[in-house]
Amino acid sequence: EWVMAERPRPAGSFLLQGFIVIMSNPKMVVLFGMLIPPFISADQPFVPQMLALSLTFTAIACITDCLYALAAGRAGQWLSKTRLRALETASGLCLIGGGMWLALRGR
Repeated sequence: EWVMAERPRPAGSFLLQGFIVIMSNPKMVVLFGMLIPPFISADQPFVPQMLALSLTFTAIACITDCLYALAAGRAGQWLSKTRLRALETASGLCLIGGGMWLALRGR
């Protein structure tokens, strides 16, 4: 059996990768371009205001990402094969019902 050796990752590489992903997402650029200016006062120094907004955004993002990870871990433990099959069946029936409703609504 062939096993690929895991190479050590440099410290901070996940942080850099996350920064690149966020900065290359055009939705984030538009979001920050729309949301940040109303909170910046021209009468106050720019850098402390941006630092406070950046730290607030980072804290909120860390908290929500941790909650997502914890919820996903719990969901993975909770979803057995039978529960997963029931969930797939229920969601499939909902999609079929929605399609039928749309098809009959057009008449």
